[in-house]
Amino acid sequence: MNRRDFQRSRRPLIPGAALILFGALATLAGATGVARGQTGGVSGTLPGGPLGNSDFFIGVQKAEGVNLSDVDKARFLNHASCQCKRDVWIKAILANATASAKAQAIAGTDIVTMMIGQGCDQTLYYHACLTLATAPLSQFRLMGMVVHTTVDVLAGSYGTGTTILTGSGGVTGDTGAGGASGTGGSTGTDPNAVRDPCAVGDAYSQPVYIFVESTPTLYDAGTARLNVVIDGNPPPAPSPITVTGVNNAVIVDWTSVNTDNSVPDIQGYQIFCSRADQYQVFKDGTFSTSVDSCPATDAIFPATSADAGTAPVPMFPTDMDPMALVNANTHYLCSDFLSTSTSSHRVQILQNDVPYGIAVASVDLHGNASLAFPSPAYTKPVTTLDFYHQYRNADPQGQATGGCSIGGQPLGGPTLSSLAGIAMLIGTLRKRRPGRRS
Repeated sequence: MNRRDFQRSRRPLIPGAALILFGALATLAGATGVARGQTGGVSGTLPGGPLGNSDFFIGVQKAEGVNLSDVDKARFLNHASCQCKRDVWIKAILANATASAKAQAIAGTDIVTMMIGQGCDQTLYYHACLTLATAPLSQFRLMGMVVHTTVDVLAGSYGTGTTILTGSGGVTGDTGAGGASGTGGSTGTDPNAVRDPCAVGDAYSQPVYIFVESTPTLYDAGTARLNVVIDGNPPPAPSPITVTGVNNAVIVDWTSVNTDNSVPDIQGYQIFCSRADQYQVFKDGTFSTSVDSCPATDAIFPATSADAGTAPVPMFPTDMDPMALVNANTHYLCSDFLSTSTSSHRVQILQNDVPYGIAVASVDLHGNASLAFPSPAYTKPVTTLDFYHQYRNADPQGQATGGCSIGGQPLGGPTLSSLAGIAMLIGTLRKRRPGRRS
C-alpha cells in the first residue's frame, strides 16, 4: 500500500454508512425500551410485573425507627406486652433497587394497604381483616409506610372465621296489600369483646399483609406477607414451694416444671419477695431479670385510652404494694435469674423474726412468667443457736454443749486432768529414749 492509499483508508465514514450505523443503534434501543415494560425484562434491563414477597421489607419496632432482630422481637411480643398495651410500630418499604424499579412500572395511583388477619389474601375474608393503613403507590415508593398501634391490637383475631364488623340490618320488605313489612337483620359481634385478646396461646402467628391493588380484592399489582409470632402462654408454675426460715435468711425449694421435658421453651426461675407483705427488700439493680410482666390492677395500671398512641406507662411502685408478688413487680426481685437445673435457693441478708412473702417464677424464652406461692405465705428467718453462740452465752461462760465440747463437762474438770496425764506420759517416754550412738 502506497502513502496515498493509506491516507485514503483513514478518511471518515461516508455519510450514508453513518446513517446505517445510527439506525441500527436506534433499533436496538427501541427493542430494549420495549423489554423494560415486559414481565421479567431481559438481561441488563429493568424488571416489570407484580411485586412479590421478596420485594418488601416489613419490620417490627419497639421504639419508632429501630427494627427489632428476630430474637428481640420474640422477647417483646409476649403476654406482658399485650396486657400492658405496649406501643408497636410496623414499617414496610421496598426492599431494594430491583423492587423500586418494578414499582416504577406500576401505576402510581394504585393503593398500598397494610392489613392483619388470617386469610386476608382471599376475597371471602378480606373485609373481615383489620386495615392498619393505606397510601397511594406513588407515596409508598418514596417513603414506605409506618403504622403505630399496640401489641394487644396486633394480637387480635381477624379474618378467617371471624366477623369484626357490625352486621347490617336486613332489607325491609315491600308493603303489599295487607302484607307485613320485613324485619331488620341481627347485629354482628366482636369476638375480642368476649375474650382476653392477650390469651392467644403458645406461638400465635399473626399475618401482616401488604397489598398493591388498582381495586380492593383484585390483588393485581403485588402481595407480601410477614408472620408476626406472639407468645401469650406463660409456662407452668413451679409447684409445690416450700420455705424454711434460718438465721438471717430463708431457704426456698421448688419442683422443676420440666422434669419430663414437656416445656421446651422454659428458660429458668426467679425469686420474688416482700418484707411484711408490702415493702421492697433489695434496692433496684441488685438482681438481673428475664421476667417481663405488667401489673394487672387498675390501682397500678391506669385506664387505657382508645387512642393507640396514648397508652399509659405501667407503674411499678417500690413500696406499699400488696399485689407486688401476684403481679411479678420487678422491684421486688430477690434473686438473680436461676437456671433450669436449679430447684433450691437461699435468700439471705434478711432480718430475723420479720415475716417475708416469697414467690417463685418460672420464665420462658419470651419473658412470660408464672408465679407459685408457698403455704403458709409468710416465713420468718430465725436465730440459729450454733456452737459459738452456746459457748459465749453459757452460764458459766464456756459451759458449751455439742460441737467441740466433751460430754458437757466444765473446764478444769476431768477433761483437763486427762490432758495433764497424757502430757506426763509423753515426758516419761522421751526420758527413756536411748541416746544416739557416737
